Amino acid sequence: MDIKHIGTDGARGPDRSQRTVAPLGAARPVAPAGAVRRDEDRIEISAEARALAEASADAPLSPEQLAELRQWIADGGYDAPEVLDVIARRLLQSGEV
Repeated sequence: MDIKHIGTDGARGPDRSQRTVAPLGAARPVAPAGAVRRDEDRIEISAEARALAEASADAPLSPEQLAELRQWIADGGYDAPEVLDVIARRLLQSGEV
């Protein structure tokens, strides 16, 4: 059985005699400045999304929200088994633990 030149999909590859190989140390072709490779994914974030992210990052808790959170903690809000379960799961998912 001859299995030379079989790729991962089972198709035969080109004959080795037809391959062209650059000499060791030869310069590789360089893409022109500003050229975009079409086989890569790109992400573009809209101006609206940037503004929304900036606004939410700059919005601290109001004094009322902070007081409510402090009271919840003082009242033992973290001691509830359901809360501890959620916190533990989120820590595990984040990779912090």
